[in-house]
Order: sequence, then C-alpha cells, then structure tokens
Amino acid sequence: MIKSKFELEHQITHDGVGNYYLSLGAKLFNEMLDNYLESLPRKRYYFRIPSRIYFEDSVSKEILSKLVWKIPIKKISEKYNTYPKIVRETCDKWDIKRPESHYWNKLIKEKEKEPK
Repeated sequence: MIKSKFELEHQITHDGVGNYYLSLGAKLFNEMLDNYLESLPRKRYYFRIPSRIYFEDSVSKEILSKLVWKIPIKKISEKYNTYPKIVRETCDKWDIKRPESHYWNKLIKEKEKEPK
C-alpha cells in the first residue's frame, strides 16, 4: 500500500513487528554520500550501480533508437561499457524497434558487391 500510494520504485520490506524499511537504491545512496560530506566515516561506503540503471541514465530513448539502426548492438554495448543483453532489454522496455540479427550481415554483403 505504501509503495503504490507514494509511487516508490524501490523495495519496501516489513519486519512483521510494525517497522518498514525502504531500500534507497545505489544511485540515490551514492548521491547522498556526495552531498553530505560530513557524515560518519564508518558509514561512507559507495555501492555499485547496476549496469541497466547506469546505461538507461547514460543514453536517451531518441539516441538509442537512432544508434540501433546505425551500428550493431554489440558495438553500442562496447561504447557504453555494458552488455548486449542490457541494450536489447532497454530497447524492449522503451518500445524501440531494432533490426533483425541478419540485418548487419546483409549490409556487409551488399557493400562487398558494390563496384569500387
């Protein structure tokens, strides 16, 4: 109920006694560490941001929709230092149409057939 009422994307857990715990997520937690420099040193640990979140923050829907038709997904993943699976899943999540797997091979063959 709390999660839907406040439209929270992170996990909320209940311990059964009446206490609720909200997971902030690595990105928000790391931002808080950067903003509150005087916090307790023993609690100043940065967390790894999942590749999917990092990739979605690094590229916009418009740019990704153009890139998937200009270069193969493997090259996009190398450019953004992530995995091809994450690029494909992000395309699906954002409803971005991408070329079939044989599309790039077909282009290469067509270029080879062109007279020089």
